[in-house]
This record gives sequence, structure tokens and C-alpha cells, in this order.
Amino acid sequence: MEAVPAECWQGNDGCGARLHPRWTQAEEILRHFLGDLSVEQIREYGERKDDMLRRLGNGTHPVEGVVELLASLKRAGLRAGLATSAGGARTRGTLSELGLGSYFDAIITGDEVATGKPNPLIYRLAAERMQEEPQYLIAVEDAVAGVKAATDAECAVWSRFRATC
Repeated sequence: MEAVPAECWQGNDGCGARLHPRWTQAEEILRHFLGDLSVEQIREYGERKDDMLRRLGNGTHPVEGVVELLASLKRAGLRAGLATSAGGARTRGTLSELGLGSYFDAIITGDEVATGKPNPLIYRLAAERMQEEPQYLIAVEDAVAGVKAATDAECAVWSRFRATC
């Protein structure tokens, strides 16, 4: 097995209604199913969803092997960062629930960028925070939009998807 040569980035795209340019698609989805909604109603639905996830727990668990991978990266002295389109509150809650927060040296959420994936800005910001050039990073992605973002940021990508956006 080949060694992981640089930092490891994990994407985890979220979908929610927020008043942010990247949430245009989520707004369109809400309007498709619920009809013409005001900006305030979209914000309220997003807040209700986030509140429900906090109260109920999101029922997630780490993908098999992720904890071991993150622990081995840390033992090897390799840094890991998280670049996710999900909002900050949801990201922090999920990391806390899963006990994964301590594995990441930098956490960049969708709240911190004006345009979400597939725009490469989130990966460029992650590289900046890690004080590394993007070409020395490996993005571990679970979505086509994330693969496109990482590729366009000039990161190496590990994913089951190809960047075809």
C-alpha cells in the first residue's frame, strides 16, 4: 500500500436552506416541493432542520476505517483538514458527536466561502489555513462537485468519482 504523501481533506456535502449564494440549489429544491417561499420561510426551514438534527442526533457514524486512517495520519505526523460544504454549526455538532474533531488541524465550512463546491475556493482556503500549496494536498471526496472543486484547486483527489462537472 502506497503511503499518503500529504494532508488529507475530507468533504461531506450538506444540503440545507441558508441565505448564502451557494444555497441557491437548496432554495430551488424547497420551492419545487413546497411552492413559492419567502426568504424568511427558507431561512426558517433551514433553522428547523438544523434544530431537528441537533435534538435527534443525526444518526451518523464514521465510515469504516476513517477513525483508523485519521489516527494513523496523526501518528505519522501528517496533518488533516476538513473542507465541507455543510454549515459550521452542523459540522461542529457532527464532529463532536462522532468524536472526530481532534483529528483535524483546520476545519473550513461552507459558511466561510461565498461560493460552494464545485467552486475551488474552499480547497484554496483550506490550503492557505494549512500553510501548504494545494498541489501537496490530497482531497478525499464523496461527491462529484467536491472532486471538481479539489481538482480545480490543483489538489490530488481520492474518490470513487471523476471530476466531470
